[in-house]
Amino acid sequence: MKKLPSISETDLARFAVLPIDRQVGLLKGYRVFSGRVPTYKALRATTPDILNIGHDLFGEPKPTDIRAITRLIIKRVHTPRELRMNVRTARALYTLAQNHGLTSRKEFFPPFVIRAGIEVSYSLPLISNLHSEPFTFFIDPRNQHRLDETARRFVFSMMHERTRELDPDFQSLNLGIIQFNNSFTTRTAQLYSDKGLSLFSMDELRSMINTTYNLWEEIWNERQYKGPPASTGTHGLF
Repeated sequence: MKKLPSISETDLARFAVLPIDRQVGLLKGYRVFSGRVPTYKALRATTPDILNIGHDLFGEPKPTDIRAITRLIIKRVHTPRELRMNVRTARALYTLAQNHGLTSRKEFFPPFVIRAGIEVSYSLPLISNLHSEPFTFFIDPRNQHRLDETARRFVFSMMHERTRELDPDFQSLNLGIIQFNNSFTTRTAQLYSDKGLSLFSMDELRSMINTTYNLWEEIWNERQYKGPPASTGTHGLF
């Protein structure tokens, strides 16, 4: 029997906050990533450059060359569609970073271990300076099957537990989720903050995650005997 695949961070956040009957329906149609599906891996690989990593956190920001970022993306994609979606999203994130003079430095935030061989991380391995305030970000680049308000609350809660709750040095760290709106030809980045938001407790998060993964394990094991389901279009892109 094949090993249980992990659920992407974004989809875990989307599923775990739902009633069990809705989770079952989504998980039954959940597609495990295959190389034929366009992804945002190229965006992920270039995100540190877009967010100006390598400068002093509170120093004078120096713009990253978007042309160099585009060239890096071109080397990492496989289809014109994948190129288009990664470049459009990278440009939107780049515009956000440059408009706010954002700079970043490397930082390690421990992932949350779900079970052997499966872990999730909801913070980029960076601390960014935004308006003289330290931030860590989660980026949701999707057009469809993206985080809604409740799923963002889940993500913020996980970020909080793996940063501010683990290390007193991160008590003043701000949490941000970046999503993207579409127009006919371009995308624009939208930043959400956890300020004023009631977060899930660690016990609540563990319970939700365990429930979702127990359901997923049952469905996956059943799928090994019956074959893959008809696609619902839901799969990990990032």
